[in-house]
Amino acid sequence: MSKKNLSLHIFFTFLCGFVLHISYESSGAAVWSILISSTNGSPWELTKPFLLVYIFWSFLEMSCHRPHLLHYVCTRILSLHVFCWLSLGTLSVLRLLTDHKIILFGGLLLCLTLSEMLLWHWYASACRFELFFVPILLSMFVLFFCLLFCSVHPMPLPFFSP
Repeated sequence: MSKKNLSLHIFFTFLCGFVLHISYESSGAAVWSILISSTNGSPWELTKPFLLVYIFWSFLEMSCHRPHLLHYVCTRILSLHVFCWLSLGTLSVLRLLTDHKIILFGGLLLCLTLSEMLLWHWYASACRFELFFVPILLSMFVLFFCLLFCSVHPMPLPFFSP
């Protein structure tokens, strides 16, 4: 894992996440696009397309570069959580201040960059996240459940309402 790959990951995630973000309107509100795009202006729906691309890139990077698997998976899942929860919090605060899409996407880009910087630091350091592999893996399944379930059945929480 190099810094060049991290920069490429940020660019790829942001560009493809933006394309997925607008796919709901461009598809004519098709049912298939509900799971991969933003259907309303809630922080969760704005974050969801970027999370999907983030996860796709992680699998692609893992299959191509073949890093130390256990250490990579643990640090990537932790970085995914940082991106998810940091972007939800940032977008919730920004939505109170403004509705401008450029500012909201700027907040997402900042959260993505911070999570990638943390990933680089965690992966390069000697942190032993492998000891917590099972709880980290379970937390990822909870995140996937939220990703799928809350897209179809939004909860009455500030993260999920426009």
